[in-house]
Amino acid sequence: MRGRGRTFFVLFAWLSLALAPPALAIDCVQYVKSASNFGLSGNAWSWWDHAAGVYERGNQPRVGAVLVFERTRRMPGGHVALVSGIIDDQTVLIDHANWSAAGGGDGRIRRLCCS
Repeated sequence: MRGRGRTFFVLFAWLSLALAPPALAIDCVQYVKSASNFGLSGNAWSWWDHAAGVYERGNQPRVGAVLVFERTRRMPGGHVALVSGIIDDQTVLIDHANWSAAGGGDGRIRRLCCS
């Protein structure tokens, strides 16, 4: 009996660790707040309105600015990212978290190029 109990515990502990979410998992709002000086809160889609009268808003990307994505059916919370570079008139580099090309965020931080 003792051997089985220990085996079960080890298996349970291993499964718990294997199935646990990544320790560094972070959502886009948490990432932007931790990687910048922006002090906004709420769902990502609401940041544009919350920035009114607090931060300069505009339609031209600038390095260090927050890019706010509107909410959609697939992104009900919207999305925010930091502009880290400008390639040309139609391409910017962004740093962000909890985004996945397959849909459904995975909590990882990424640096991407978007056109």
